[in-house]
Amino acid sequence: MEAQIRSFLNYLRVEKGLSDNTMYAYQRDMMKFAEFAAKQKVTLAQVERAHVVDFLRSLYLKKLDSRSVARHLVTIRHFFRFCFAEGLIQEDPAANVQSPKFRQSLPEFLSLAEVDRLLAAGLPAGPVQSIDKALTSPHAVHRGDVVEKDWYKGVASPIRMGRSQASLRSVPPTFGQHTAEVLAEFGYSKAEIEGLTAEGVICTERRR
Repeated sequence: MEAQIRSFLNYLRVEKGLSDNTMYAYQRDMMKFAEFAAKQKVTLAQVERAHVVDFLRSLYLKKLDSRSVARHLVTIRHFFRFCFAEGLIQEDPAANVQSPKFRQSLPEFLSLAEVDRLLAAGLPAGPVQSIDKALTSPHAVHRGDVVEKDWYKGVASPIRMGRSQASLRSVPPTFGQHTAEVLAEFGYSKAEIEGLTAEGVICTERRR
């Protein structure tokens, strides 16, 4: 695969005119993938979508953030697109691999002094209740904000544009309801998911 990577990098340098820093980033990312492929003992023609997904997963295990993983995927996509155009492979294994979703950082929290100033200024605020207290709150009960549907019982949004009764169109998913589906989208096979469940790595039912 190293020969194809050299051809790819030369194409980027000559045809695309990329800067030295960008070229270095592409080369570094491709060397990581080449090393991964060598450990998996797969050639360029043998690389499948599952190998690309496993490579991205390995980056997460190395504590890389979503933006860094996404950058690696962009590099791999460009590489396999080049190889496909050059007739080096019959199918593009990275074509249908989804980009990681960026995780938004949490906002900075207020200090106690800032909270006191907001309360002193008359900002409407109330205590954070536990679920049990929220469901039995006289205010919520009086307004009819407690909603029930199927297995779910909770407090509806307190913001309503009229006097209509609070309602719930659909219930939230149960604990672990979509775990297998999400893992399957990331390339895990049914056998792998069943193995992780048996080992207790993931669970589909809330533990008591």
